[in-house]
Amino acid sequence: MACDSDRPALGDGRTLKICRDPSDSRSKCQRITGRVLPSEELLRGERELLILHENQLYRLLRTRNGKLVLHK
Repeated sequence: MACDSDRPALGDGRTLKICRDPSDSRSKCQRITGRVLPSEELLRGERELLILHENQLYRLLRTRNGKLVLHK
């Protein structure tokens, strides 16, 4: 499956196509099925999101480098 984009391709909200190296048309891609939410939708412009899961509080942080880190 050839890659045709430099970003993961969102399908119908339940399928995501991710390529290892989008600049290489021979790069392998994989399709992931399940509920897909862009991080921008979760964070809504904020740097962190608090998540309550089974009475435990977690923090999802976006770093200065754009990485996501989950802390318990």
